[in-house]
Amino acid sequence: MKFFEADFLYSHSWENVTTAIWKKYPNDKVNHVLKIDTLSHSVDPTTGVLTVERLLTCKQKIPYLIQQLLGGNDISYVHEVAVINPKDKTFSANSVNLTFSNLMTVEESVQYRPDPSRVNSTLFKQQAQITALGGLSKLAGYVEDFSLTRFQNNAALGREALTSVLEKLFENKDRQYL
Repeated sequence: MKFFEADFLYSHSWENVTTAIWKKYPNDKVNHVLKIDTLSHSVDPTTGVLTVERLLTCKQKIPYLIQQLLGGNDISYVHEVAVINPKDKTFSANSVNLTFSNLMTVEESVQYRPDPSRVNSTLFKQQAQITALGGLSKLAGYVEDFSLTRFQNNAALGREALTSVLEKLFENKDRQYL
C-alpha cells in the first residue's frame, strides 16, 4: 500500500476556484483526461448542497508487464462523487478507479476550502491510497510504485491545469475563456 498527500494554496477565492474546477477539462496540461460524463447531480433543497457524480475517461499507459499478463488497452475509467456546500464553503470529491479495480485500487480524496488566514485564498488538500491486490508480492510492490509515481506526476499537472484556468478566467480580464 502506498500513500500520497499534497497541500496547495490557490491565490483565488473559494468561489473562483470552485467555478474554475468545472472548466478544468479539456486542458492541454492534463491531456490524459479524455472525457468527463456527468452521471447524476442533485441539490438538497434544505441545505443547498450540490452532489455530482461523474465518470472520467482517461488514457494512461499501463506497465508493460501488466499489459502482457492481462491484455487490455490504455483507456481507463474513474468514478467520482463531488459534494459542494456553498454555506460552509467546502468542495470535496472522492474518486476510485473502475478499470483493473480487481487488481489495484486508487482511492483519491480532495478538498477545497477558504484559507482562514488569507483573504481570497483557497486551501487544497489531496490524498490518495494505492493498493495492489496480492498484498506483499513483488509484483504488487512494482504496480504500487509505478502507480504512485504516475499519480504524483498527474497531481502536479492537475494543479497546474486548474491554475491556468483560474488565470484565464479571473486574471486576464481582456480574454474570455469558454
